[in-house]
Amino acid sequence: MKRAFKNLRAASEKDVDFKLTFDERFDESGVGWDELLKSQRILIVSEAGAGKTYECESKARELFAHGEPAFFLSLESVASAGVVATLFGDELTRFNDWLASSSQVAYFFLDSIDELQLVHRSFKEALRRFAHDIRGALERATVVVTARPVPIDRQAFREILPVPAVVCAADSEDEFIRIAMDGPRNSRDEGPPSHREVELLPLAGPQIVEFARARGVQNADSLLEAIDAKNARGFARKPQDLIELCDDWREHGRIRAHLDQIQTHARARLTARPDRREKADLSLEKARSGAQRLALAVMLSRRLTVRYSAGADGHATGGAPIDPRELLPDWSANEVSALLERPIFVEGGYGRVRFHHRSVMEFLAACQIHDLIEMGLLSQSAAARLVFGLTPTNQMVLKPSMRPVAGWLALLRSDMFERVVKLEPDVLLTQGDPESLTDLQRERALLGFVGRYGRGQWRGLEVPNLQVARLAQLNLTDTVLAAWGQGVESPEVRELLLRLVSAGRLQGCADLVASVAADPSCSDRERFEALMALAALGDTRLGPMVDGIVTLSSAWTERLARWVGTMLYPEHVTEAQLVQLLARVRSDSKRRGDYAFGIDRAIRKADISRSRLEALLPDLLAIARGGLAVVDEELRVDNGQLELTSILRALCLRLLEMGRASELLIEASVLALRSADAAYGLEEGKTELRALLDGLPVEWRPRVFLADLACIESLSADRSARYRLVRLVYEGALSYALKRDGNWVHSALADKDFPAERRSVLLHLAAHLHATEGGIDDAAETLLEAVSDSASLMDEFGSIIESSKPNAEFLKMQEEQRKRQDRQARKRAEESEAWIQIRRELAAQPALALGPGRRDNTIWNLWLVLRKLDSNGNEGRWDRTFLVSHFGPDVTNRLRLALMAYWRNMRPTVRSERRRGEENTYLVVWSIGLMGIYAEAEDPRWATQLSRGEAELAARYALLDLNGLPSWLPGLARAYPTEVETVLGTELLDELLDPGSETGWHSMVLQSLRNGTQDVAKVFFPHLVGWLAWSGSTLVQFPHSPSNEQKLSQVVRVLLAHGGPEITGSMEVLAAEQVDVASAGTYFLFWLPVLFSLAPKRGAESMIAVLATLPVEPKGAAVRIIGSLFSWLTDSGTADWARKLAPPDLLRLTIEFHRHVRWEDDLVHDSVYSPGVRDHAEDACRCIFNALMNASGPEAFRAKLALAADPLFDSLRDRIAALAQERLAAEIDSSAWSPTELAALLSRKELSPKTATDMAQLLVDRLDDLQELLLKDTGPRAGWASICDENTLRPLIARELEVASREAYTVDQEAVTADGKETDIRLRAVSGYQATIELKIGEKSRSARELCDTIDDQLVKKYMAHREARTGCLVVTVAAPEKYWLHPDTGARIDQAGLQRLLQERADTAQERLGGEARVLARVLDLVPRLSTEKAAAAGLR
Repeated sequence: MKRAFKNLRAASEKDVDFKLTFDERFDESGVGWDELLKSQRILIVSEAGAGKTYECESKARELFAHGEPAFFLSLESVASAGVVATLFGDELTRFNDWLASSSQVAYFFLDSIDELQLVHRSFKEALRRFAHDIRGALERATVVVTARPVPIDRQAFREILPVPAVVCAADSEDEFIRIAMDGPRNSRDEGPPSHREVELLPLAGPQIVEFARARGVQNADSLLEAIDAKNARGFARKPQDLIELCDDWREHGRIRAHLDQIQTHARARLTARPDRREKADLSLEKARSGAQRLALAVMLSRRLTVRYSAGADGHATGGAPIDPRELLPDWSANEVSALLERPIFVEGGYGRVRFHHRSVMEFLAACQIHDLIEMGLLSQSAAARLVFGLTPTNQMVLKPSMRPVAGWLALLRSDMFERVVKLEPDVLLTQGDPESLTDLQRERALLGFVGRYGRGQWRGLEVPNLQVARLAQLNLTDTVLAAWGQGVESPEVRELLLRLVSAGRLQGCADLVASVAADPSCSDRERFEALMALAALGDTRLGPMVDGIVTLSSAWTERLARWVGTMLYPEHVTEAQLVQLLARVRSDSKRRGDYAFGIDRAIRKADISRSRLEALLPDLLAIARGGLAVVDEELRVDNGQLELTSILRALCLRLLEMGRASELLIEASVLALRSADAAYGLEEGKTELRALLDGLPVEWRPRVFLADLACIESLSADRSARYRLVRLVYEGALSYALKRDGNWVHSALADKDFPAERRSVLLHLAAHLHATEGGIDDAAETLLEAVSDSASLMDEFGSIIESSKPNAEFLKMQEEQRKRQDRQARKRAEESEAWIQIRRELAAQPALALGPGRRDNTIWNLWLVLRKLDSNGNEGRWDRTFLVSHFGPDVTNRLRLALMAYWRNMRPTVRSERRRGEENTYLVVWSIGLMGIYAEAEDPRWATQLSRGEAELAARYALLDLNGLPSWLPGLARAYPTEVETVLGTELLDELLDPGSETGWHSMVLQSLRNGTQDVAKVFFPHLVGWLAWSGSTLVQFPHSPSNEQKLSQVVRVLLAHGGPEITGSMEVLAAEQVDVASAGTYFLFWLPVLFSLAPKRGAESMIAVLATLPVEPKGAAVRIIGSLFSWLTDSGTADWARKLAPPDLLRLTIEFHRHVRWEDDLVHDSVYSPGVRDHAEDACRCIFNALMNASGPEAFRAKLALAADPLFDSLRDRIAALAQERLAAEIDSSAWSPTELAALLSRKELSPKTATDMAQLLVDRLDDLQELLLKDTGPRAGWASICDENTLRPLIARELEVASREAYTVDQEAVTADGKETDIRLRAVSGYQATIELKIGEKSRSARELCDTIDDQLVKKYMAHREARTGCLVVTVAAPEKYWLHPDTGARIDQAGLQRLLQERADTAQERLGGEARVLARVLDLVPRLSTEKAAAAGLR
C-alpha cells in the first residue's frame, strides 16, 4: 500500500478561521515517496499512530535492498551514541563506503523528535551529533525527520543540517571537458524545494480495504461499510487505529469500543505464534504480566529499549537499555527471550527490542499500576505519585508524560478516575477511551470539563475528533443540555458540546443547536458547529437557514457562508443556493484560494449526480465569466475576487470524466482552461482538462476549435489569422494533427457559409498541418479548391505558399548562419581537443606539465576549470576531491607542491597601495596564488613552517578572498600575529579613515573579522577598542550620518561577536553612558541594542524608562525603538538576549512592548513583502512574549499570572494561565528511575524521591495518609487526642510514618540540624533529600501569631538550613472542638479551618521568599472526636 503526503500547513497566530476538516469529507491526493525524496531535508509531522515510523522504516529497507545507502535511526540513538555506533553489519559497511565516496547520495530517516523529548534529549544536540558523524558529507545526504505535532526547533534543522551546493565530480574525461568548456550542469533550476514539511495523508477508503485484507480480514468491504455506518472513518484513518479495528473485527465481526480493541490487540500480540518454536513454554497470562512490568519500566525510566541479547552490552546506542532480568527476577533466561520475541516487541537496534507502539505500551503500564494496587504491592498514594506531581505552588497536577497512562488508569480504577476528574478532567476526554467509561463517569467527565474550563476565554484546549466520536457514542443529551445550562463562556467548551451533538446524533439537543445557529450574538465558529449538528441530525430547520446564509441576509456573515459552501455542499446546499453563494461571497484575502479550493474539491470528490452537475453549469459559467477581465491578452480574476474559474474547471473535469459532452460544457471548459488563476495552487487540473478535451470524439473537435477561437478573439484586438493560429496551436485546448483534424478542417474551410475571418484561420491551420506532417505543395490543389469561392482567401493562400519558399536574401542569411555554425563547431572541437591534451598530459606526464616553462600555464588552465565549479563561486578554489577524481592522488599532490611555489613568486598589493579609482582592481593571477595557499593549508601545521616574510605575504593574499577572510587565516594569525596585524591592521586603519559617501560606509575587513574566528579578531582588539574610545566617541557628538553610524556598527559588532569579558565589560559601560546621553535620539537606536546584547537587564531598564514617556502611535517613535532593537539584535546574532532576562524583566518588557505595538494596528500582508520597522516590532512582541512563556520556575509562574491579569492581555488571560500551568507541570515531570529502583517498586517497596519536588509530594501524601488513618474506626484518633505533650505524640506519628515508608525513606526523631538544633521528625530519602516536620499541639497556649512565627523562626531558619532539607511542614494537632484562635492581623476568631488557611498563607509567603526548590507546608491534623462513643472513650482516657 502506497501512502501519500501533503504539505504541512503552518497554523498562523493571526488565523482565527475555522479549521475545515476537508480530509474527513473526501479522500485527498498528495505526493509519494519518489517525489518527496527529491528534496534534501524533509520533516514529517503527523499524529501518533499515523504510520510515520513504519513508512520511514519500510522505505529505508526498500532503498537498502536496491543497493542504496539508506538508514533508519532513532533520534534518541543518534543523540546518545551517534550514527556509527548505531549501525552494524552490512549497514555499517555501506555507511562507511558512502562516506568514502564523493558523489553517492545517502538517505537518513531519523525517527521521532517526540520520543527524544520523552527521554529529555535535545533535538539540537542530536542534529549536531549527526552532522559531526557524517563529516562534511551533508551535500550528499537526504535527511528525513519524523515527529508528532510537538514544538520543533525548525531553525536548528535548517542551520545545523544546511543544504550545501552539490558538486558532482564524475571521473570521466568527457565530464572534465564539459566542465572546462561549459561549467557544471545546473541541475537545481526549477527543481523541487530543498526543504519540505509534510504530513501523512489519512488512509483513504480503498487503502482501508487493502490494509484490512493485509491484516487477514476476509470481508474487508463489509468492515468499511460498518465503519461508514457508524460514522467512524476517524477510527480508521491512521494505521495504528485500523490495526486494532481489524484485529477486533476478525474476532468479533463488529466494531467495538477502543478499550476492547486494544485489549484484543495486546492479547493477540502477546500470544505465541504457532509457526514459530519458542525457547520456553510461556503462557499468555505470564507474558502479559512481564510485558506490563516492562511497559511501566519504560515509562518511568524514560528508556525506550529493552535488552534482548549481549549485543546491547557493548554499545551505548540510545542510552542504556532496560535489563529485563532486573524486572523479571523469577523468570528463566529462556522465558525472557520468549517474551521479547513476541510480536508486541519489535527490533530496537543492537541486541535491543522496543514496544511496537507507544499507545499499547501506555495501556499496559496502566494495567501494571492497577495490578500492583490490587495485589497490595503499591498503595494508592504511591501510585498517584507515579502519575501526579506537586508544583512549586503546591498544586497537584498530572505529569505530562503520564497523561496517557492516567487516561487508561481512570478506566481501570474508580479512585484514579476521581483524582483525574477533579484535577484534569480533559484527560478523560483526550486520552484513553471515553466510550468505555460508565454512563455516570462519562457524564461526570464532561461536566467536570465544563466546570473547570467553561468559564473564561480561549485556552488552546483541543479534543481530537476521534475522541469526540468515542465520547459521543452513547446518548449524552441530558448531560450536554445540563452543561450548556451552566452558562458556558469558553468558546472551545461551547464548540465541544456542539460537536458532541453532531457526533452523537443527539436529537434531544436539536432545539439547542438550532437556537445557537440562529443567534447572531454567538461566534461564527459556534454557529457553524451548530449548523453542522443540524445537518447531522437531519433537522428541517437547516434549510431556511441555508437560504438566509447564501443570500447574506443581515443575520449571517461572509465567513459563515464560506464555511457552509465548503462543508455542506452538496448534501445540504442545492446548486441554486451554491450559485447564489458564489455570486455574493468573495474570497477572503487572508486565505486566498482556500474557499475556492474547498468547493472545487467538493465538486471533484463528492457523490453528486450528473443531472445536478449539469444544472450547476450554466449559472456557474455566467458568474465565472463575469468575474474575469482581460489583462495583457489573458483572462485574469480581478484582484480580491473569488477564483471561480478553478471551481468551473473542477466542474468541467467531473462532467467530461462522466463521458457526456455538450456545447455549453465545451465553452465552459475552454474558458476555464484559458483563465489564469490568481491564487497559488489553483492552476492544477489544466493538464487533465486539456487531455480530456483532446480525447473527445472527433465530431466534437470542431466545436472545441470554435470555442477556443472565440475566446482568443476576445483577448486581443489583433485579428490577424496568423496571431490566432499561434495561440490556437501552441496554447490551445487541442493538440492538432493532420490525421485527426485534416478532414473536418478541410470541410469547414470549404463551407461558404462560414465567416471569412474564421475560414482564414482554418486556411492557416490547414497549411500548418500539411507543412508539419507532409508538405504543403502536395495539398495545395485541395486547399485552393476549398477556397475557390473567395478571391481574398485564394490570395492569402498564395501568400502562404510564397512565404514558405526561401528567397535569395533568406538563402544568403541561411548560408551565413551555416558558416558561423561551422566555424563555432570547429572552434569548439579545437578547444575540446586542447582540453583533452591538457588533461591527458597532466594525468600521464605530470612532471612535464608542471615542469619549467609549463607549470604556470598548466596551473592557469586548471584554475579556469576549478572556477567553473558551483561550490567555488567563480573564484577557482582548491578542490582536492574534484582533482583526485580526475587525476588521482599522486598528480594532485604534485599540483599542490607546484601551487605552493607559485604563490610565493608574487607579491599582491593591498587596497590602500593601489591607485585611486583602482582600489578594487587586482591581477587575476593573484587569485591563483590564493588558491595555492588553500592547497598548502591542507596541512594543519602549514603556518608554523613559514618564514616571517612568507607569513606577511600570505596575509596579503588573505585580503583577496571575496567571501571573507580565508579559512586558513586563523592558523596564520596564531603562528604570526604581528605579521597578520601589520597587513590587515593597515587596511583596517585606511578603511576607518575613509569618510564614506552619502549612501554610507562599509569595511570589508571588519565584515570579514565579524564573520571570522576569534583567533583572527583578537589580533585587532587593541585597534578597535582604541578607535571606539577616541574616534567612535567623537563621532556621536557630530550630527548623525549613515557613514558614522555604520562605522560604529561594524566595529561594535566585531567586538560583540568575539570579545571576552575584558572587552565586553568596558563596552557595557560605554553603551550605558551613550544610552543615557542619547535619550531617544538617533544614536539611541544604535546604542540601546548594544546595551541589550551586553547587559539585557540594564538595557530593559533604560528602554522601559524611555518608552514610558512616549505616546502610543501605530508607527511612532516607540514602535521604531522596539522594531530597531529586534532587527539589530537578530541581525547581529544576539537574539537570545530575551532568555537572559529574569521573569520580572520579561514581564515588564512584554507589557510595555504590547502597550505600544497594539494587536489592532498589526499589518496584514496578502503577498510577498519586505519587512519594515513595524514588522520587526511585531516580531519583537512575539519574541518577548514567547520568552516569558518559556521561562521556568516559580518566579516565572508568578510573572505569567501577572501578565494574564493585565488588561492589555485580557483576551489571552486564560490562554496565558493555561500555558503557565502547562510549563509548571513540565518542570516537575523530570524524574527518571533506574530499572533497579523499579524492580524494588514491583516488590512492595516505593520509589525513593529523586528531587525536592518528589520529596515534598511524598510528605504531602504521608500527611494525607495520616489524616485518613485517623478517620478509620481502628485509627489512633482517640489516643492521640488525649496526648498533651509533643514529646509523647512525636514517636507515635514517627512510627506511623516509618511503617508506611516501604524503604523509600527513613525516619529520624529530634535529628540535629545545621546549627545544632533538633527537629521533631525528619524523613531522609535514599537520594539524600530530606523533609522536616515541626510538631505543635494546638491545645497548648500558643497564639495564632506564635504558630505563624514558628514557620519562619524554627521551620525555615533552623530546620531547613541544610541544602538537602528543602521541604518542611508545620503540623498542628487539634483535638478540642471548641478550640479557637485570634487572627494576628484582624483579631477575629478563627476555628481549625481558619487556622489551616492562615498557616498555609504564611507558609506560601515563606516558600516564595526562599525560592528555588524550597517547599514550605502547613497542616492542621484533625483529632476532634467524631462520634459520641469516641468522645466518651476520649473522656475515659483523660
